[in-house]
Amino acid sequence: MRSFTLSVLMGFGVGCAAQNMYDARIVEYTGLRYACGDAGTPVLKIRNVGTAIMGTCVVETWSNGIMVNSFDWQLAIPSLEGETRQPALPAVPGVVEGDVLEFRIISVNGEPDEGPEGNVLTVEIGATPEATASYLVQVNVNAGAAPDSLVWSITDALAQVVAQGGPLVSAGDPEFWVQLQPNACYMVRVAELGGDPAGDATVTMLADEQEAVALVAGSVAEPARAGLVTGAALSVAERFVSVLQLAPNPARSSVRITASPGYGACQLRVLDVRGVVVFTRSVPASGTYDLDLSGWATGLYTVEWLSSGTTSRARLAVEQ
Repeated sequence: MRSFTLSVLMGFGVGCAAQNMYDARIVEYTGLRYACGDAGTPVLKIRNVGTAIMGTCVVETWSNGIMVNSFDWQLAIPSLEGETRQPALPAVPGVVEGDVLEFRIISVNGEPDEGPEGNVLTVEIGATPEATASYLVQVNVNAGAAPDSLVWSITDALAQVVAQGGPLVSAGDPEFWVQLQPNACYMVRVAELGGDPAGDATVTMLADEQEAVALVAGSVAEPARAGLVTGAALSVAERFVSVLQLAPNPARSSVRITASPGYGACQLRVLDVRGVVVFTRSVPASGTYDLDLSGWATGLYTVEWLSSGTTSRARLAVEQ
């Protein structure tokens, strides 16, 4: 896996006011900060700051001072003034560490862009991804001491959020599972809310019981980042399988939750991929509970069985 440095130069000149009719602005680079395979797919946030409804926008990509392509972005739903969209640009082949890519807004609706501000935006990129054998990731969160408030996210190669959590405060250390796609590339971002992070909030991600990502939270403006490339295995720690059984799993209408012998009365909790508790119930000493899933959203959940001071966990996949 090869990494590369992406550079987008900030716009030069004085930006025009919103009275410009044909005016777009690059707001942020949100794509992967490394090459996925032997190519990089740039993803930008672009805002329409002109008064005209934006239906098309031409963006050029340059690599090391040479133009690679000119992307004629055709918006399926035209963008009104002030709206921000997130297009994925054509992949840049053969990127390697140290490459410099530059993106330039050329025109809006076939007319030359009228405001120079934000037409050329820059971000240094060079995160080396961590490779894992599994695509099932265990997320451990420590929100740190109050008044910290932690947020985290995992985005895919097209900068779409596939899992996120927060704001989380210092009450407990949530732990849950995220099932990603096999052999896929992701970015992990972790930040503390507010302008002056305390620096003690952390997120650790494990795959097949091996540490894959460990990040101390940054700020919202400059979050801590790490690349993550998944493998093809779907592994679950043996301690989760032996203590707590879910059947069927994946489940649709209902699931039977059964604890191993010796686990009696308990507090049952279910958390979603954000670490938010979506279900809680006291269960008698039968060691079994039938959970009705009617109306539950499709996705991955973490089932917690709290009994006699011990917490056992298992992942649950809910399908339509």
